[in-house]
Amino acid sequence: MMLSTNSRLSAAVLVLCTAALAGCGSVEEKAEVIASIPTESASSGGTIPSSITDGSLWELEGSNPDPLVNSKTLIFLPLQAQYTSPNGNGLRHEYKIQQDLRVAMTDTYEQFQANIKVDMSAGGKTIIAQHHAGDLGTIMKVYVSDSSESGFDDSTASNGVFDVYVRLRNTSGVEEKFALGTITTGGSFVLKVVNNYGLVSVGAFGKTFELNVEDDSSSYLKFGNYLQSQNPEGNAKCGTPGDTSSFLACYASFGITESRVTMTDVSYSRVER
Repeated sequence: MMLSTNSRLSAAVLVLCTAALAGCGSVEEKAEVIASIPTESASSGGTIPSSITDGSLWELEGSNPDPLVNSKTLIFLPLQAQYTSPNGNGLRHEYKIQQDLRVAMTDTYEQFQANIKVDMSAGGKTIIAQHHAGDLGTIMKVYVSDSSESGFDDSTASNGVFDVYVRLRNTSGVEEKFALGTITTGGSFVLKVVNNYGLVSVGAFGKTFELNVEDDSSSYLKFGNYLQSQNPEGNAKCGTPGDTSSFLACYASFGITESRVTMTDVSYSRVER
């Protein structure tokens, strides 16, 4: 049984998938083979995968500045791009899977990995990767946060130590959270996110959190820098959804003047059932 592949994947990845999967039977066997397929980044010395930048699979929220600063580096700057969505809780600078290419979590094997460097003012909080449901719900979120939210390695507001953590929504719709590690501004770490047909794993700092997640028929991956407009002490929302000026005023009131996420060694692959 052959896996169907999105026709907009790069030719190199498509050929590898087709050749490798020709005798696979179970979902587990297919997932194992797909995980071993070299991504565009790995096969081209760290070049950003063309499927991200050529408009065939992903679209960009916040086009100015372009996050692609050179062939191997993406830099996300929401304070400069100033993109806001009608229901957003802050300014975004993100890539997301195009609407007509979104499918159920259980219909997709997907891998995203990058070396992530964060330069951010104390008190800042951002989402650097997430699986979003077709509506306003979220399935997976990876945060970098200098706030007082409890349950993580530091959990102290505005002290310059950023908790890196993940929230996953399980099959019962309950969100579970897991601490991955901490960094200070200018620090970096390698993030790996895998959706194995609804079993999602998120790894960094030598730790991995894995969970069968709530499904959605139009789920999609996003990554970049979604700067939350929240009070770091208590995490109350600040500003009005869709109102850029209100978000900028909130950031200023908390002393958040810098939010830069740099991604290098980016790899991405996706195969549908």
